Amino acid sequence: MSGSALSAFAVDHNPLATGRELAQKNGCPATPVLEMVKCLQEVPVSAIIQADTGLQVIAMRSPFFSLEHLTVLC
Repeated sequence: MSGSALSAFAVDHNPLATGRELAQKNGCPATPVLEMVKCLQEVPVSAIIQADTGLQVIAMRSPFFSLEHLTVLC
């Protein structure tokens, strides 16, 4: 997908919540944050990407997600 780092869909407005969701999906504790980070550092990258992709699909199905911010370049 084309875009920039400033695109609305590329900005995570609540990164701590996203991190906690990724942690839970990968069997890591969500708190305390230091333990969560240590655990996530041991998770294979492919598992984190797969879990993140699932979160993105859920976000796109949200009634708050809008395609009006996306720009298509031809």
